[in-house]
Amino acid sequence: MTTEHITPDMTHHLSGAYLKRLLQFGQQSGSVPAMARPFMQGHSGQRVHVNLLCALMDSLCAQHADATFGLRFGLSLDTHAFGFLGYLAQVAPDLRRAMDMLIRYEVLASSAGSARFHQQDQLCHLQWHPHVAEISASVSDAFLGGWYACASQITGRQLPLTAVHRRQTLPTDILRRYETLWQTTVVTGQKYDALVFDPEFLSTPSQFADPVMYETLLQESERLKRLLSHQSDMMMHIQTLTIAAIRQGDVPSLKDIAAQLELQPFKLQRLLKTHNSTFSRVLDEAKYSLACEWLAHAGMSLSGISERLGFSEPSAFSRAFKRWSTMQPNQYRHQIGLEPKH
Repeated sequence: MTTEHITPDMTHHLSGAYLKRLLQFGQQSGSVPAMARPFMQGHSGQRVHVNLLCALMDSLCAQHADATFGLRFGLSLDTHAFGFLGYLAQVAPDLRRAMDMLIRYEVLASSAGSARFHQQDQLCHLQWHPHVAEISASVSDAFLGGWYACASQITGRQLPLTAVHRRQTLPTDILRRYETLWQTTVVTGQKYDALVFDPEFLSTPSQFADPVMYETLLQESERLKRLLSHQSDMMMHIQTLTIAAIRQGDVPSLKDIAAQLELQPFKLQRLLKTHNSTFSRVLDEAKYSLACEWLAHAGMSLSGISERLGFSEPSAFSRAFKRWSTMQPNQYRHQIGLEPKH
């Protein structure tokens, strides 16, 4: 077992191990879209932007013509899908501490959202809140399903659900399919997505409990979280300044960002190098993040997006977007359900 190599990435990321499991599940269920093939052999320790997860999930749901694809994927997972964090949860003494570890160190596996416990009417609500406003319902389904699958694996017993809460509403026929998969009542139109169950189940012992390994992995998780937090804070600040400049209509240079940070350009270069990055990479990540955001707006043309991102012509933007995502901008719009707009 090895720990993941923590490297700075864009604001909202997830483990490459999770993405690979999604692609493998899609392949086992039939096929995966062409856009996904370059990631099938990717290193599971890398981190990828959550926009990629959303695009792939939406594409797989459409390709399989299955609104429950995300949930079925989540329910198929085990703790190994969450990499190092999954091992920590697995060897915890009981489900409560396993869940606490998954929540406390969730950022080691994903920053797409955050989980939390909430007690209401003598029931435990394990809520999952996305950090990305545009995140698809299928991705939320996958995360909830993953929590359920991990809890069941850790205890060796099915998590006895009282209900599942879901923010999005569903047509009656699809709602019935969801309830069949969850084997409980699914309540839609709620304020948050959540698993609802008897809190007494949290005291169930883990079938993989290992006190020595638990303490070892707990210390390593704390170290990795501090490392990631330090890297993320600085990289996020640089990324925020870069994105803000582009939004204001000015693609910044290294010198521009260095001036805002009150640093000499060579010192910013050195700083980025210590975080295993370059300004070119930061700029690419900022442009890709904004491109995905703007492509989701049907009223924005490709030429307009290209100009705002500082490209000389739409064809240059298309080539760059294909390099970032392995597909053309129009293909991305098609994947997320928008008609191409030139």
